[in-house]
Order: sequence, then C-alpha cells, then structure tokens
Amino acid sequence: MILAVDRLKKTLPGGRLLFENLKLEVEAGEAVAITGESGVGKSTLLNLIAGLDHGDQGDIAIEGRDLGALDDDQLTDLRRDRIGFVFQAFHILPHLSLAQNVALPLALAARPDALARAETLLEEVGLAGRGDDFAAQLSGGELQRVAIARALVHRPALILADEPTGNLDPETAEKILALLLRAAREHQAALVIVTHSQRAASLADRALTLAQHGLG
Repeated sequence: MILAVDRLKKTLPGGRLLFENLKLEVEAGEAVAITGESGVGKSTLLNLIAGLDHGDQGDIAIEGRDLGALDDDQLTDLRRDRIGFVFQAFHILPHLSLAQNVALPLALAARPDALARAETLLEEVGLAGRGDDFAAQLSGGELQRVAIARALVHRPALILADEPTGNLDPETAEKILALLLRAAREHQAALVIVTHSQRAASLADRALTLAQHGLG
C-alpha cells in the first residue's frame, strides 16, 4: 500500500467543515481521480496528503510512514524523495532554467545525473531542446508541462496532480494524462489526480467524488 488515509477531517478557519471521515487507499501502480464541486476541498486534500497542511483528525500514511509521527525535516525529506506534486500554480522558479527547475528534486539529493534526467523528462512532455529557456519565455500550458516533468523526474512513489491538464489543449492533455498513467504503472507509483476533466476521470482506475461526508 502506497497511500492510506483514514478518518480524515478538515475544517477551515471559522469552523466551516470541508470533509470528515474520509478514507482513501491507493496501491502501487494504481491511478485514482478525485472529482467534486469547486470549494469542496480537493486541493486541500492533496496538501494534507503531502504533509503541507494538517487535518483536524485522522491518519495519513505513505509507504507505511505515519505523517503525524514525522517532524518538519522528515516531512521535507519524504516530499523530496517519495512524492511528486503537480501544483495548480506551477511554482516554477523564474531565476532557474527549465532544466534546472525540473532537476531540482534530484539536485537536492545530490544526484549527478540530475540535469541529464531533466532533459529526458522535458523531451517526454514535448519540450525537447528547451532546457536552457526560462519561465518568462513559456505559455501557461508549457509551464504546466514543466511542472509535470519536475514531479516525475525522481520517479516518486506517490504522484499528486492538481488539475494537471487544466491549462492544456486537448491533444497535449491526452499526452500528459498518458505520461502520468504510464509513470504510475511502469514505476509502480500511486497516482492521485484532482480534476474537473471527465476524460481524466475516465482513464483512471477509479474515479471518486469528494463531498463533506468523504469520498464516494
């Protein structure tokens, strides 16, 4: 089991309940799509799973490691080594080249093949030869592809993708979905996609809807 979430509850400041009694298990090589209305807490759920936010109650474990038992340094190491996160806001660093952005997880781990691996991933997302460019030279869709390449470069055990095709044209979106699904299945990673796309949901092994009472 790569991801196990049990009895998770989250309320917002002011007391508004997002969800409670949420349970989710994702196996190695499995892709799960999470859908739901805007504001229900889909992105918040991904942040909780990644240890970037804290729930009010419940347990989250990644590869058997209870996030609640880890200190900040251990959570940082876990995110760097075992989690790939595609954020809606991209978080591409403007002062680094595209290759340096993609290579960042490997560079932080002092991997000597970091830049070579980054160039390979840029090619896989359709940005071959663009490694020396900078974020200011790219469109929103291209930035999305850089973010996806960075999330996959270190072959994480858990891939969390927040609307990964939201800024892409249909043809590119199809290629990116195929890349994410292939990464999960070939490398036995668990993939959790938050999406409004019915196409993305249909390609996943399971599609679940998030509501206050949990996932169903």
